[in-house]
Amino acid sequence: MSDRPDYQEEFIIVGSDIDIPVSIDAITVTLDVDIVAQSVGNIGIDIIAQTVGNLAVNIAASAVTVDVDISAQTVGDITIDITAQSVGVYQQPEWAALQGIDVNLIGTALAIVQSNWYQLITRNTTAGKTFYITGWGMYAQGGGGGVRGYLYNNSTATFLAVCGGYQGFNANFTKPLKLTSGQNLRAWGAQEIAANITLVVYVVGYEV
Repeated sequence: MSDRPDYQEEFIIVGSDIDIPVSIDAITVTLDVDIVAQSVGNIGIDIIAQTVGNLAVNIAASAVTVDVDISAQTVGDITIDITAQSVGVYQQPEWAALQGIDVNLIGTALAIVQSNWYQLITRNTTAGKTFYITGWGMYAQGGGGGVRGYLYNNSTATFLAVCGGYQGFNANFTKPLKLTSGQNLRAWGAQEIAANITLVVYVVGYEV
């Protein structure tokens, strides 16, 4: 302590640790965080029973995977703005064709006897996949007359479609027929024309 007048005192504290407990309660705090050119690991955010305002996220020139799980909450409008990116939107059949998982089946049979039914196609759906049938048809080679056929789910003993026509028919489904993993599809046909008529059937669709 240096010499000072009686009403003045000088204290110098050097090389000491001072703990200052701070308690902030019932205060609204705004934190402005700017992270530039850093590597940031996983950030877990859990928001429960709160009202959250607008969240502005700007991600530029980065590859980002966003995994969002929203459960038992009411969510308002979500606006996503993607700029300077290449984005393709496909309906499921178009996407299936793009991915190379189209299924095109053709079967033939020599219908020796009129009115007899002949199995023209049998196929099991790939394990772990679902087969969607978008269309099918049948025609007779070698004569003009009535033909008829049906698609059958042999695993569930269910008729999927029954069609007929003069010398042939074609049917497209706006709502595809569906066979799940491992289920067996069979296509049957018959002709009312004459003996020794060749029946040709086709089934088209995709698996996902």
